Amino acid sequence: MNNEHQHRAASPPYRFRSKIDRSSSAYLEWLSPGLQELVGYTPDELRFYDQWRQFVPSEYRPVTDEYDKLVRAGRPWTGLFALRAKSGTELFLEVTTDVQTLPTGTHLVHGLVRDLTEEAELRAAFQEHKARLRALNSDLGLIVWSHDARRRSTWMWGSGFSDMDPVEYESFGTSLAELLDAEGSDWSAVESAALRGETIRCEIEWKGRTYRVTVEPWRAGTEDVSGTTGVAIDQTERLGLEDQIEVLNRELMRARSNDPEPGLRGEEVMEFGELRVDPAAAKVVLRGQMVHLTPIEFKLLLVLARNAERVLSHQVLLRRVWGYEFLGSGSLIPMAINRLRMKIEEDPSNPSLITTVRGIGYCFHSEGA
Repeated sequence: MNNEHQHRAASPPYRFRSKIDRSSSAYLEWLSPGLQELVGYTPDELRFYDQWRQFVPSEYRPVTDEYDKLVRAGRPWTGLFALRAKSGTELFLEVTTDVQTLPTGTHLVHGLVRDLTEEAELRAAFQEHKARLRALNSDLGLIVWSHDARRRSTWMWGSGFSDMDPVEYESFGTSLAELLDAEGSDWSAVESAALRGETIRCEIEWKGRTYRVTVEPWRAGTEDVSGTTGVAIDQTERLGLEDQIEVLNRELMRARSNDPEPGLRGEEVMEFGELRVDPAAAKVVLRGQMVHLTPIEFKLLLVLARNAERVLSHQVLLRRVWGYEFLGSGSLIPMAINRLRMKIEEDPSNPSLITTVRGIGYCFHSEGA
């Protein structure tokens, strides 16, 4: 897609004005210069309905007929249709009209036109993504989706909606978070991060379920992010079993050793450069020196290290480190992270091991950021 088209898609809406007189004759009065440049036609070439309708692909002509019927009745209209530009390019346009009825009975139609061709091309490209994602086993409890860079066109499908069969939504003008009724949540945050060009892997708590989420930026042959695609897999039952197993292991180790904090025997030592984490001995060594951590700091480091390169949200950290029932202040996790950074980061003010992912949570990097 060329730069000229990208600039056009990002430009303000174009305008036109038409008139319907008392005899119901409808004709175009005025086209903004930008709209003339976009379509390539002069106002005279689009003067009457039958003239410009011939440039509309046949599958969209019922839409234009609806438009013509409503504006002739003096009613506003908003909709989407395609128009073949003079260059031969098929444009995908969003049109919004407001109708002013004069005392003489004449209708003045004021219209705004947005060029959504880029979004339309992306929608077509996303069909390939849909076909591949549909092939995945629905028993995994999936939610898959894609949307354009302005979050105007969203497609979502999956069996990951608790106790529901696979369902599909396709919406124009509705974001993923709005479809999930989760505005302002972690869903919004990971979408924003992906639109900034980041690949996000994290866990999200939603409606009592835990989802492992991967969201990637999508580029349509340019360096700019054109949209995102995402997959969320319901991990609730698996995580619940893991939590139960961990508790049983701790109880078993405690019974065998009479050690009130036995650690996790059997788990291998993890090494990240000069940082060494020993879960069994509950020890951390940095550059050959023992690092003294509180039990909470050690557990926090352990959870982050076990999920290296994956973003863990505040909700997930709170549950895994402090427990489901703990009710702490909003500053609890940042304070604990800062204390941990002071002990293991070479430069705590510019951390490389534990980085903050804005609006989502924290990510541990196995080799430094």
